[in-house]
Amino acid sequence: MKFTLDNDTSPTNKSEIILEPLNWLKYKSGIAIPLALSVLICTYFTYSYNKYFFIAVLVLVLINVFYWLRIKEHFKADSTPAIVISETPPLLAVYTNMAKYGDYYPAIKIEKFINKNNYKIGSKVATASIYSVGNEENDYWADFHPLPVNYATSNEAQLNFSLLSFSEDEWQELQAGINQLSATKTEGLYKITNSSSCW
Repeated sequence: MKFTLDNDTSPTNKSEIILEPLNWLKYKSGIAIPLALSVLICTYFTYSYNKYFFIAVLVLVLINVFYWLRIKEHFKADSTPAIVISETPPLLAVYTNMAKYGDYYPAIKIEKFINKNNYKIGSKVATASIYSVGNEENDYWADFHPLPVNYATSNEAQLNFSLLSFSEDEWQELQAGINQLSATKTEGLYKITNSSSCW
């Protein structure tokens, strides 16, 4: 699956979050910690048993670098507004325009998130999203993948700046989309239809 992390695409509202690795690990340690431990273990085996383990060390270091670059780039992608719609389980409704070009394909993604900030229903949350390309002939992306920006930073100034980057129209469109979905609390991607949409 191809994602929008390349030089051929540019975000509508670029996220400017600076990644804090330790903050990220508070939320998403499942991959990063095993990768780091693998490097340490292979380094130990290189010095203690066989120098050829050094090849594994190099490969794992490259994987680690690639992993962190991908995370860093995710938070330089498209800023997308979200609202908490459930506390148990914690669910976000995230709004975006799925159009690749100048059209209007509004959509909402409902997905679980890690609520360490004790957000309440109705709380506004900034997210950073990358997009799945899908069928390249379509005028819209196949899917989008938001991450709350508080996963990347604990800096209140950055978090507030991200929230202020959204227009009032975007918040209203998100709320209208939530209203259109009614009581839907099932995770997934939902197309929003209105008089302006191209769906």
